[in-house]
Amino acid sequence: MPVKAVPAMRHASDHALSAFLELEEHDMLETGLRDHLDLLRPFFRGGKHLRSQFCYWAWKGAGANCPMEHVAKAAAALELLHSTFLIHDDVLDQSETRRGTPAYHRQWADRHRSRQWSGNSDRFGENAALVAGDFCFNWCNALIASSTTSDRLATVLGIFFRMSSDASYGQMLELHVQADRNFDPARCLKVAEYKAGRYMIAPPLQIGAALAGAPEQLIDAYGEAGRDLGTAYQLRDDLIGVFGDPAVTGKPNIDDLREGKPTVLFATALQLATEAQRKTLLNSYGRPDITPDTAHELRALIASTGAQDAVEEAIQERHTRAVRTLNAAPITGEGREELLALAHAALQRAA
Repeated sequence: MPVKAVPAMRHASDHALSAFLELEEHDMLETGLRDHLDLLRPFFRGGKHLRSQFCYWAWKGAGANCPMEHVAKAAAALELLHSTFLIHDDVLDQSETRRGTPAYHRQWADRHRSRQWSGNSDRFGENAALVAGDFCFNWCNALIASSTTSDRLATVLGIFFRMSSDASYGQMLELHVQADRNFDPARCLKVAEYKAGRYMIAPPLQIGAALAGAPEQLIDAYGEAGRDLGTAYQLRDDLIGVFGDPAVTGKPNIDDLREGKPTVLFATALQLATEAQRKTLLNSYGRPDITPDTAHELRALIASTGAQDAVEEAIQERHTRAVRTLNAAPITGEGREELLALAHAALQRAA
C-alpha cells in the first residue's frame, strides 16, 4: 500500500522548527550571520523526512497518548540532527551536490570567491559548513529537550543522545576503514549498523513510542525492527550510490567509487571476486582520478561478482525480519499498517 500522507504532522513539525528558528534569528541578525540561516532554511525543507514519519506513526501505534505538539518538536529535532550529519558528511566526502543543488560548503566557497574575500575559498566553505552543522546540532538538542515536560523526557533524551553518538561512531569507523582499506565484510557491516541501523529508523520509532508513554515491550520491538530497517536502508543507499541514476538521486553515482567508501557492497564484491577481479577492484576503487568510463567498468565488475544480488538479498532478509517484528508487536490502530508501508517505501526507493 502507498504511504499515507500526514499534512497536519508535516505542518506541525515545520511550525515547531520555524518558531524555534525565529527565536534564534535575533542572534543571527545581531552577529551578521543572517545569510547562513537563509541558506539553511531550504535545506531543512528538503529531503524525505522519513525520520519524522516513522516517529509520528510509532507514536500513533503506541496510542498517541500526548499532544501532537510534543511529537512535532521531536520530529523537527530529528530532522535538524540529520541536517547536521548531512552538512558534515558532504565536507568529509568532498561532495559537490546535495539534493540536486550545490552542497552547503560549495555554496559558501562560491560566495567567498565571488566576493573576493581574503583566504582560501574552499577552506572557508568547509569551515563555514562545519560550524553550520554545529548550529544544527545545538538547535536539535534544544528542540528535543523542549519536546515534553513530562517524566517521559528522560527516556526520550536517552534515545536521542544515544543515536547521535552511535552515528558518530559509525562515521569515525568509516573513516578508519576507508583509510586502512581493510574491507573486511564484518567491519563494513558494522559501519552500516552504526551509521544507519542504530540511527536512521530505530530511534525515531522509539522516541515516538516514548512520548506516548508506551510500555518497554513496544519500545524494544520498535528498536529491533528499526535496527533491521536502518541497516537495510544503508545497504540500499550503498547500491544507489554506485548504480543509481543521478537524474533521480540528485547526486553523482561516481562519488562512492572515487572515495573508496567501505560499503558492504564493495566488501562483498571483494569476497566473491576471483584473484584477478580482486586485483582490478582494489586498483580502481578509491582513486580520485577515476573516469566515467572506468567507473562504468567498475560497476559492471562489481555486479558480475554477484555482490549486487547478495546485497539485495540482505536487504530483503532484514525487511522480512522487521515486518515479522512489527506484526508481533502490540501496535494499535492504523499505526502498524502505515509503518509497514513506510518500511517498504524506505527500502524500495530509487533515491
